[in-house]
Amino acid sequence: GVPAPPGRTTTVGLAAALGLLLAAGSVLLLEYVDPRLRTDDAATRLLGLSLIGVVPAPDGRGGFRPRGRPLVGAPLVPRLAAPGGEARP
Repeated sequence: GVPAPPGRTTTVGLAAALGLLLAAGSVLLLEYVDPRLRTDDAATRLLGLSLIGVVPAPDGRGGFRPRGRPLVGAPLVPRLAAPGGEARP
């Protein structure tokens, strides 16, 4: 005889499992090819420049939590001697 087709429950279960696998694969692929810079180290390596500062991330309570290093590398303007005084930042 002819084999019976799979039941509705089996078909829905297989479709859900396949959908979840495709969604997880899409998320991983999009995360892998995302061109955004996520850390201060990645920006420094890619651009070859020193960072002046980093914008802190919000902490959800109206404040900010430190993220990365706030100051990295040499200052943009060299220290200059003030008239009649020592060099100052």
